[in-house]
Amino acid sequence: MNHLKRTPLTQEEKSWKKNKWFFATGAIGRDMCYALVSGYFFMYVQFGLTLTVAQFATLSILIGVLGRIWDGINDPLMGTIIDGAKLKWGKFKPWIFFGAILTGILLLVMFNVRPFGNQEIYGWIYVGIMVVVYLLWEAAFTMNDIGYWGAIPSLSPERKRRDELTSMVIFFAGVGGGAISLFAGAFTQGNILTSYTIFSIVVCLAMVISQSIVVFTVKEGPRGEEKEEEKASLKKTIKIIFKNKQLLWLSLGYLIYDIGSGILGALIYNLYYLEYGYDGNFAMVMLAIGAATMVLQALYPKITAKWTRKKIQWLSFICMSIGYIFIALLGWTKILPFNPVTLAIGYAFIGVGGTYFYITTLINLTNCVEYNEYLTGERNEAVVSAVRPFMVKLSSATKSLLTTIILVVTGLYMISQQVSHLETQKSLFNDRVAKVVSSSTVEDMKYYVIKLNEYGEELEQYEKDSDSYVSKCEEIDNEIVTLPNDVLTETQTSADYIYVYREMYILKKLNNDILEYSKIKDISNPDTYFSIDYTYEASFVFTYGQGENKVDINVGDEVYRNGNNLVTRIVLRVLVTAVPIVIALLSWYIQNKKFIVNEEFYEKMMIELEERRNRNQEVTE
Repeated sequence: MNHLKRTPLTQEEKSWKKNKWFFATGAIGRDMCYALVSGYFFMYVQFGLTLTVAQFATLSILIGVLGRIWDGINDPLMGTIIDGAKLKWGKFKPWIFFGAILTGILLLVMFNVRPFGNQEIYGWIYVGIMVVVYLLWEAAFTMNDIGYWGAIPSLSPERKRRDELTSMVIFFAGVGGGAISLFAGAFTQGNILTSYTIFSIVVCLAMVISQSIVVFTVKEGPRGEEKEEEKASLKKTIKIIFKNKQLLWLSLGYLIYDIGSGILGALIYNLYYLEYGYDGNFAMVMLAIGAATMVLQALYPKITAKWTRKKIQWLSFICMSIGYIFIALLGWTKILPFNPVTLAIGYAFIGVGGTYFYITTLINLTNCVEYNEYLTGERNEAVVSAVRPFMVKLSSATKSLLTTIILVVTGLYMISQQVSHLETQKSLFNDRVAKVVSSSTVEDMKYYVIKLNEYGEELEQYEKDSDSYVSKCEEIDNEIVTLPNDVLTETQTSADYIYVYREMYILKKLNNDILEYSKIKDISNPDTYFSIDYTYEASFVFTYGQGENKVDINVGDEVYRNGNNLVTRIVLRVLVTAVPIVIALLSWYIQNKKFIVNEEFYEKMMIELEERRNRNQEVTE
């Protein structure tokens, strides 16, 4: 009986198979790192640190403005350096490796250096430090980013292989970014500072390990000899970028799309907390989106075999629009309630459509390398590839600025600052007061509760935000600084937020079991509540009891319910749904009408390039 035998893979095919898998899976750590910083650094600052509105806005604006000026110099300069450098280790590998190490180290600094102390003084010091660290992080990530994406065209000249590799990279990038979104959605509420410390350590290791695998296992394509006059320079880099009109149009379309798609992503937590609750159920939304997106990403190569990229982009835009409209309608009627399930359905449409739109845009951008060779006779992979990270970071800064403006104007930042103060008080109280139970720490806990209630009752006599209230807050803040017992100073107590601190619960425990819990404002007799025989923990999100007697406590929910109003809800909903639809439509229009390097043009271009290379080879011989 005859059996069909599979044709054995050639050495070149084996090498390509190994290259594509090791290279693509390396995107997991990279995008974990990028997602943590671009998607959650300001979320961490907003909900985990106690900065004033002026400090938060200044941090966002400085990062946005200085970051973009820096990117305008750093990105093309790095592309120039990579294209011009001739290192024995390879054209891209040194930059991928050392960029990953520096990025990981700076990531640890960003999420673990905190302004503990006087808010007014240390808050501004923190702003200055973080601006410098953020700019250094961007430079390090750019080094890695240009090296990584610039390597793709060198791994294979074949369009099908390049499309396959690009879609694989985006798939695994989605895995990395999705993992961060899932964990951030599930584990940060009520424990944000500890959570982000753990996240930063894990992501740092993932970044370094995944990129090390790329560096030590993937084989770069051969690097052609360059003439002396063809060496890269900054002047030449700028000339290349502006001469390649297709690159410029595509970059504009990419920038516009990324800004539009990022608005909802940047504000989705605030929308969820405002409409539903400050809890970890948002992880269900991210899990559903991630699962749907990953499945459909795997189908992309088959879809491209049937449809053109322009058709895919149009259908992707329709899919995204359905999702945005669906989310815009949630919560206004009983038919479409706002909850994790309905939000997941709408967001899944946006995620799937956005992923396909992004993949096609990225493939178009990658094809600009061959178009540059077709136009100028030189590939300049790193220079052309430098445009993408520049647009990504320009988009990221624009989103940060827009998000800051929206949070401040709608009042959402002030609502979230109440939660942030709860997070900070909880962490500081547990770390500095209740960590070890002794006679002295028991006295500190009593003192903490007594003083908060004493000050709180004094402030309750005044209308909040009145001149008398503000004056009394200043008086209390000045008194706290001079108190002989420094518990309130160590826990960064701010008079203006004492009404929030008093809503926090102190849990009385025995062998980690909760025996009793009470809000600080309800502890009328600290001498009987606190004892050396028990352990104590500050908390504002916890569960007590089991079965029918189970009680879920969430002060964060109360904060958002108290701050919820119709104007804020409407403005926020319009900004995260209607605006992204308009922006996505504009991006589609630019790519559909201005970008000419479609599949047919690309094939003809590659044939002509091959003929040119053959003619040059004959002349050389």
